[in-house]
Amino acid sequence: MSLFARIGDILSANLNELVDRFDDPETMLKQAIREMESALTQTLDGAARVIASEKLLTKRVAQHTRESETWQQRAIQRIAAKDDDGARRALRRRQEQEQLLAALREELTETETHSATLRRQIDAMHVKLAEARRKFATLSARRQAALARQSLGAGSACFSDRSQPLNRFNRLCEQVERAEAEAEAKSELAGVCWEDEFADEDDSQAADVESQLQSLKQQVTT
Repeated sequence: MSLFARIGDILSANLNELVDRFDDPETMLKQAIREMESALTQTLDGAARVIASEKLLTKRVAQHTRESETWQQRAIQRIAAKDDDGARRALRRRQEQEQLLAALREELTETETHSATLRRQIDAMHVKLAEARRKFATLSARRQAALARQSLGAGSACFSDRSQPLNRFNRLCEQVERAEAEAEAKSELAGVCWEDEFADEDDSQAADVESQLQSLKQQVTT
């Protein structure tokens, strides 16, 4: 489907509205750029023909203007030579040149107007085409950035999946370290109890010594 039916549609197109209207604005802008480039090429070809006609008409006007002036000078010379018939013939030829010049000047004026219109259209189409290309570049950059963000998100998810075994290993190491720490703590606690047992034994020995001391004292005093 063509976006633009004619050059006027291109020049009056609101690209922002077109972008908002289409579900796939990037594809739409590609199509719009192709149509603009094609229309611009056709307009340039047409303008080149018109401008060429303008140049040729300008040359013809200048040529016939010179010829008209030449016949005018000849008429003056014939009058000075008392040659009225020759002057009349020169004036008739000058009149023919002036009639041709009138037609050529009218055609040249129309061609110049058409040429000026085409030049303005070409300038406007260049501006519109540049705008479409900028919008396309912006949309492409935004799409690439979105894809990069999606890729980064997917990469993060993959990294998370790959890191799960490492996380399990780390948790296992923590459990082993905790078990070792608990075992060490229990050993320390067991050591304290063993020393307490020796303390109890020392107390029993001291009581036995004290009993023996009292017994000896009684033997000595009796």
